[in-house]
Amino acid sequence: MLLNGSTNVVTTLGYPISQSLSPAMQTAAFQSAGLNWIYIAWGVRAEHLAVTLQALKAWENHAGSNVTAPHKETIIPLLDGLTEAAARLQAVNVILRPEGKMIGHNTDGEGFIASLREEGIPPGGKRVTILGAGGAAKAVAYALQDAGAAELHLVNRTPARAEAWAPGLAAAGKARVSVHPLAGDPARFLEGTDILVNATSIGLQPEAVPLFDYAILRPPLVVTDLVFFPRETAFLRKARANGCRTLNGLGMLLHQAALSFQGWTGKAAPLPLMRERLETVLAERERSAT
Repeated sequence: MLLNGSTNVVTTLGYPISQSLSPAMQTAAFQSAGLNWIYIAWGVRAEHLAVTLQALKAWENHAGSNVTAPHKETIIPLLDGLTEAAARLQAVNVILRPEGKMIGHNTDGEGFIASLREEGIPPGGKRVTILGAGGAAKAVAYALQDAGAAELHLVNRTPARAEAWAPGLAAAGKARVSVHPLAGDPARFLEGTDILVNATSIGLQPEAVPLFDYAILRPPLVVTDLVFFPRETAFLRKARANGCRTLNGLGMLLHQAALSFQGWTGKAAPLPLMRERLETVLAERERSAT
């Protein structure tokens, strides 16, 4: 790779950012496409976000960004506009640079749907239960509505968080939408569910108290967790031991990254190469963690 004054730079903005798997994956994709582009992780504290956006707007070599926690919502007033996907979610994970502007977009939900379809799990007509009511849950729920899911059950410790956006979700498509508290008997909201999505962060907390008794997770239920490190959370491990088909968040990460690549470059993403690089970087992290 030749770095020079014409090299375009794509950044990922978040804090902390050292855990990002994207720099190696996206830079390899740029090289494969014959682009003089590079991708770097840029750790930005919340109090420095506004000045960072000002710098990026003035940086002629800046070709776009990804946005991760804790900036997906707070970055919105600093941008020049939003795509329809980002506007309805009020969350941004991609910044596009058409004509020098900074336009917020969101590929999280579409990436999740692509990961399901890749595994032969078409979401159309399915009854889906989503655990959590944060930004990831909302992105997945809207994408499932667009993909033709039949029912969407939103489950959270604080139901009011889901109730705040459930009406908009119901109006966005034909799926029947309901909200349930996590407390009590979870079997009531799992009854008839085809796909269970864990969009909470409990998978990042190995010592956390389980959301409920995972013994009730039984086939033919498909159980997914948006966490990708560790690859198999306690939630997925128990579901797999019970005979359920399981899916982690690595496919969602890959496909939302491919959609980001396409948005920045206008080219088809080299998906096999990105997958190989993502697996390599994740394996390196796993070795360093042991």
